[in-house]
Amino acid sequence: MSLTNPPRLATWLLERLSSGYHRESLVGDLFEQYARGRTRFWYWRQVLVAIFVAGKRAGAPRLLNTVRRVFFHLTAEVSVVLGIVTIIDEFRRTHAFREMWRPAFTGTVALLATISLLGFMLSRRGFGFKRRNAVINHFIAVFAVVALCAGTFTWAAAARSPCTEDKTCLCSKIERASIARAAR
Repeated sequence: MSLTNPPRLATWLLERLSSGYHRESLVGDLFEQYARGRTRFWYWRQVLVAIFVAGKRAGAPRLLNTVRRVFFHLTAEVSVVLGIVTIIDEFRRTHAFREMWRPAFTGTVALLATISLLGFMLSRRGFGFKRRNAVINHFIAVFAVVALCAGTFTWAAAARSPCTEDKTCLCSKIERASIARAAR
């Protein structure tokens, strides 16, 4: 039997990072095997495998939960931005608010709104885990949606060409109002 102690760092890591349920018995068993003549390499390998298995059991459900929530949140944000782009694009094509609401357009907007609502609801769902930093996550989500919408509006305003064809077009009314405000 060897009188030397196992590597201190490996034992410390095992005590801190392994599964809490079997931790003491695992440390004791590995210590006994090391005292019977096992090598330092063997001890380190057993410690690393125990830490990996414990981490996988504890971390895999949380990782899957995080991936689900991020996926649903991104789906919701993308559908919101697509809805805004769709509305702006349709408005640029028709130039009148009443002409925009055709059945295909209304169905598209309704579908995108439904996807975004479901995505936000599912991204907020915990899937059995407590959320960390929920307030910060909400601020980040609001900032991301506002930034994406602002970028979309900026793009739409820069890409719009004034229409002079129709006197009933809202574009010309908006432009006349902005010119009148600028003249004051």
